[in-house]
Amino acid sequence: MELRLSGMRWYRLALGLAVVGSFMWTGYEYLGGDGTLELHYYFQTKPAAISLFGPSGRALDREQNKSNGETYQRIVNGPVYTDVTLPGAYDSVTVELEYQNPSQVLVELGIKLSDDPALFDYRMQPLENKLVDNSDWSRLENDQYIFLQRTPSYTSIEEFLANPPTDSKGGSYLVSPNLAYVDPNYHAHTETGSTITTTLRGRHEFYLYAADENVSVQFTVADINYAADDDTVRLFLYQQDQLVAEASLADDGEVGITGIASGERTVALQLDNAPAGVYQVVFDTTDDLIITQIQSDQERLVVAKSIHLAGTEEYRATGSTLNTTPTTLHTDSNWLTVIAKHTAGVADVATYDRTLHINKVDTPYTWTNPISNFAHDVTFPNNDVLVLSDSYFALPGAEAFDPWFGLRPISQYTNPDGLEYVISGHYDPPTRVRTWTTARATFDLTGIEQSRPNVLQFIVSAPGLETTSLGLKVRSITVTAQQHPITVSYLWQKITQ
Repeated sequence: MELRLSGMRWYRLALGLAVVGSFMWTGYEYLGGDGTLELHYYFQTKPAAISLFGPSGRALDREQNKSNGETYQRIVNGPVYTDVTLPGAYDSVTVELEYQNPSQVLVELGIKLSDDPALFDYRMQPLENKLVDNSDWSRLENDQYIFLQRTPSYTSIEEFLANPPTDSKGGSYLVSPNLAYVDPNYHAHTETGSTITTTLRGRHEFYLYAADENVSVQFTVADINYAADDDTVRLFLYQQDQLVAEASLADDGEVGITGIASGERTVALQLDNAPAGVYQVVFDTTDDLIITQIQSDQERLVVAKSIHLAGTEEYRATGSTLNTTPTTLHTDSNWLTVIAKHTAGVADVATYDRTLHINKVDTPYTWTNPISNFAHDVTFPNNDVLVLSDSYFALPGAEAFDPWFGLRPISQYTNPDGLEYVISGHYDPPTRVRTWTTARATFDLTGIEQSRPNVLQFIVSAPGLETTSLGLKVRSITVTAQQHPITVSYLWQKITQ
């Protein structure tokens, strides 16, 4: 009897250890103890660790194909978002999507860098670019680039980089090559140059073109003292990412918030015997600085992608010299986003195809160009607006030119029929089996806010998706998170650190 009781105790002990061991192993696997945690979602059940795409309206409810039982979720507009819940912090994560994409050129995936909902801070990775993946154009590759040509005229990528075309349109993807453009039709007219009297506020970037001449750019500025910070001006002149000249102007010395402008002062850049090419001018300062005039020996001078028009009665009380006449910008941008900075900026803005009604302050209003890269003029009757775009702005008093000579990042606005070449970085292209595409992107989680439990937010972007009725059909999401394996030595190292 005693022996049987002892045996029963051993049996219960063994059974208990097995149960505890099973729970510990399950927990170890869930926590990715071996360094890898893999999650799958096939849209068959209510989501758990991987959420459905949202918001509703951009992503439809789960659907099922009655003929074969397949389940999926359809994305009909973008961007859409999904959350992935991990048990803790990881070093990296790979997300794999299996989807049908009958019409979209670009599909990208991004991860949010912080948990601040007010910030649109996503690190994007490519999933698919049909313009690069499916092209039957002439193809050249090296360790850094993929180069496609509709009509082959370059025999190497190095030849293209050294002598890019100035009379044809191209698309770039994943790279922003600063090319050595030389315009054979340019003739310097330093005796006339350019004089811009449009009033601007704050930091701006400019491009100019010069060829075997002295480059000179002078800014006349005033400090309006709306804030108590230091208002030093720093000027930088670059050619192909190389700093070739710089200058600075110290703060006016007023430390208080007075709203009264200091007297006008000037700061200038000079480069003698500048070789032919495009030059970038960075005017770096705070919003307390008003630019009242720009003078240059170069006729070709444009603003890049963002401009703050400040010729408005809002700043009249500061005593600044203001040009309050309506400002006409010349641009070939595919879109414009306009933000009124004060009530004076609330106005109707006429574009060549419709009127953009700016009704509220600090609210973005966007116009889309119906013709890709069609050059046009747009007039802002009251100024007092921040204008954003994907291209240049030419101001009265200077000659318009395209500092990228027809090369633009590939986006939903890109018309493939208008391109003669594509320059792209390398990425892992998707695989395709029949109508289904499998694509993946890996993200280094270093510097990304993580907690326990760890909720990561992802964004799927397919620009222009709203223009088609087909959408994207996603039938599976696989998430693979990687970390250092949980071993005794690793735990001891963590404990003793």
